[in-house]
Amino acid sequence: SGARGMLGVGLSSRPDDAGYEALRDEFLAEYEGALDRDSRLFDGIADCLAALRASGLRWGIVTNKATRFTGPV
Repeated sequence: SGARGMLGVGLSSRPDDAGYEALRDEFLAEYEGALDRDSRLFDGIADCLAALRASGLRWGIVTNKATRFTGPV
């Protein structure tokens, strides 16, 4: 459930609560600012991606992230 789920579990905040939109916007701004701060490739992935590129196979990434957060990661 993305940000909605995290705000619900972490802060017991729901979309129909007063102030939810401002809280969500603040959360997403913080999230966007720290997207790749601690992100790392799993061992062997760089070689795997290079092999996929070299092979000419089509490949992709499946994620539940919104498009604006996917590219930077």
